Amino acid sequence: MIRQLPRLAMPKFIQNQTGAPSEPMTAATDVKIYDVITPSTINNSDGNTMQLQLFQKDSEVNEGVRELHGRIVLNTESLPDKQALRFGFMFASNSDEGKYDGLQVATTVDSLYNHSDFVHTDISALNGDKPSVYDVFENDTQNDWVILPEASSVSCEDVGRCEISVAFVRNFDTLDKEQDISLKVGEELEYSLFGFYETRDLAGGSVRHLGQS
Repeated sequence: MIRQLPRLAMPKFIQNQTGAPSEPMTAATDVKIYDVITPSTINNSDGNTMQLQLFQKDSEVNEGVRELHGRIVLNTESLPDKQALRFGFMFASNSDEGKYDGLQVATTVDSLYNHSDFVHTDISALNGDKPSVYDVFENDTQNDWVILPEASSVSCEDVGRCEISVAFVRNFDTLDKEQDISLKVGEELEYSLFGFYETRDLAGGSVRHLGQS
C-alpha cells in the first residue's frame, strides 16, 4: 500500500511496501521512495528492482493547478543487450472497485547507443480485476502524464547492469472522471500500487525478463 501519496507531506519515516522503515529520515529529505519491485518479489526475474520516487518540493501549484512530480527507476542485474522494454506502475484508491490508473513507458536498451527515446502511455484497467503484466491495458484517450526527457536516462555500467530512470509530471485532478483517479490534496489515503516491467529481444521479440508486484 502507498501511504499519503496525494498529500506529499513527509511522514516520520519512509515506508516500503511492508510498512517497515526502509531508511532513516533526515531534515534534508524531500523525496518519498516506494520499493515497488524488490529482489524478493515473487513474480520477478533475475533480481531486477523498481522504485517509485515522489518529490515533495516539486509537487506544487503551477498556474493554479496542483501537480505531482516523480520518477520511476528500474535497475537490472543481468539484462541481455538489445532489448525492447516497457515498464510502469498503476494505482487504485480502492482496489475492491477494480479501477486502476497509471503510466507505461516504452524504450530500448542497446549498448551501442548512449541515449534512448521514451514513449509513454496513459493506461488504465477498468475490468474489476487487479492488473497483470500479461494484460493489454487500455490506452486513455486523454494522455495526462508528461515525461521529462531531459531528466530521464538509460545508463549501463556493463551489459546487463542498467538503470532506466524516467521523470514524470501529472496534475492531481485531470478532469477525466471515467479513466483517471484524482489525487486529493490534504487527505491521508492509502493507494494500492502495482508495478510491472517486460523486456523482449529487439530482433526476435522473445520475452527475456518479466516482473510485477
